[in-house]
Amino acid sequence: MQLVVYSSKHGSTKRCAEMLAEMLQADLLNAAEGLEVSLDKYDVVVLGSPVYVGQLLKPMKRFLEEHRTALQEKKLGLFVLCGFEERAMEIMEQTFPKELTSIAACKGYFGYSYTNLPFFERLLCRMIGADVGTEKLLTEEIAAFAEKLKQEAVR
Repeated sequence: MQLVVYSSKHGSTKRCAEMLAEMLQADLLNAAEGLEVSLDKYDVVVLGSPVYVGQLLKPMKRFLEEHRTALQEKKLGLFVLCGFEERAMEIMEQTFPKELTSIAACKGYFGYSYTNLPFFERLLCRMIGADVGTEKLLTEEIAAFAEKLKQEAVR
């Protein structure tokens, strides 16, 4: 069985996780609600989060801490959403724990969204030169990630 665990602040990562879970026919779990979940029945676990100011969201960080040992025994997929496409994989390596990035079978970048932001976040985004009000979710990357993970899961 497969599980997609996500953390989402404004809904974009949730939408990506839902698409991925549907493609994989996987269970879906919000990391904020998943501290008590058992990963025993899952062979494959995918973890996804946006990166804000160089950090994963707190619910994902808590999930990773709570399930660190169990996750190291699973076939893993990792994905991020962030506004720095050219540095996304580097950012992933810096934000997810090294013991997980080193064993992940799939790693993906699914785009970004600067929509539905409250005032302060819009201001911060403008300060870094982001095009506030835009969204670029990479559905073709999500599909490619799903296919690769399906192939890896049978190995």
